[in-house]
Amino acid sequence: PGMLRPSRRADGLPAALLVLCALLGAGARAEGQQCTLDPSCALHCADGLPEQLAAGLNLSGFNKHFNANGYYAALDTEKGDAYYLLPCSAITSVTCADAMEGTPAALTSFADGGTSPPHMQGNCASCGMWSKQSCRIEINGMAFSIHCSYPGGSPGQRSLTVHYHCAEEYALPTAMQVDVAGVRTEYDITFRGPAVCPIGGGGGPGGGEEEGWGGLSWFSSLLLVLLGLAAVYIGVGYAYNKNVHGLSGTEALPHREFWLELPSVLSEACARTGREVRDVLRSWRRPAGVTEPLAPSDQPA
Repeated sequence: PGMLRPSRRADGLPAALLVLCALLGAGARAEGQQCTLDPSCALHCADGLPEQLAAGLNLSGFNKHFNANGYYAALDTEKGDAYYLLPCSAITSVTCADAMEGTPAALTSFADGGTSPPHMQGNCASCGMWSKQSCRIEINGMAFSIHCSYPGGSPGQRSLTVHYHCAEEYALPTAMQVDVAGVRTEYDITFRGPAVCPIGGGGGPGGGEEEGWGGLSWFSSLLLVLLGLAAVYIGVGYAYNKNVHGLSGTEALPHREFWLELPSVLSEACARTGREVRDVLRSWRRPAGVTEPLAPSDQPA
């Protein structure tokens, strides 16, 4: 499911392309494994985590971004209903008089006459029960997402699905409601943040966010380090050539001759590689038993 079917036979494709297609197809999507999310925000799966998440996965980074009251408040901008929840546990700091049974995964206060937390007296509901949680992982290449379902909301037939998606920065959760044939109500709440990203997020057995300096991603931090090293290399080399060899201006730049020759060296290497690739492609297209005609200088006398 979810994979495109080829519209033509692949018998004539090069072997390397077939291997690439197989690898992409194998890692394109893996989903359906039953998992649970515990109150510490660690994910546990019955058959173990997928290979891409072998180091573990922890969503506790979302716990650092509550509002002042210690929970998330999401707003359905279409219907105007408000939702109250925690990212990894049942909501207990907010109650609803219309849904007193069990521990809800989230509560909603209706736009029409709903009351405010922490103790909502009416026009509210439980979106789903935490005890009935069922989570699954969806992997698409190097990106993945988590989807947790919570049926059993009350009053009436209500169910909740909470989605966790990778994003560079944390954002307030978004919410929407779907009424199914006027009988069942389904809620979707979506979290986005680096805690769900394979690299630079909250993954890992220890949990929490893994960020670079000052909240930057590790890639941005590495780039800053490389730029700093380059500045030190140029500064120290320039000072050395100026004070020891008496050079000035561009003549004092460290290893000046090497850097001046580098473009031509790279150009020559690229040209040579291009010629070799063309020779290989030409040999693939040549029918069996047919040889390349000799150049005039190679013709026998």
